[in-house]
Amino acid sequence: MIDISNKWVLVTGASRGLGRLMTEELARRGANLILQASKEENLNEIAKFARNLGCEVVTVGCDLGSIEEVNKMLDKIDDYDIDVVYNNA
Repeated sequence: MIDISNKWVLVTGASRGLGRLMTEELARRGANLILQASKEENLNEIAKFARNLGCEVVTVGCDLGSIEEVNKMLDKIDDYDIDVVYNNA
């Protein structure tokens, strides 16, 4: 795998399943993370895990089926230079 330490990675569907597993591995490799789930509170545990490893973490709750919510998410994360997207949702 390429060196992703200090790179910004957006992970959709990050609160469970493959998205969560990928988030854990990315955190172990030192990536900074933007984590999306349908409900932001579902990201608390995985965000804490990543922060404890020294990663910067941004969480966002967003129903990806709603263009309004997607636009709000994009506004929230617009200032980050995202290097990688793991589109799991």
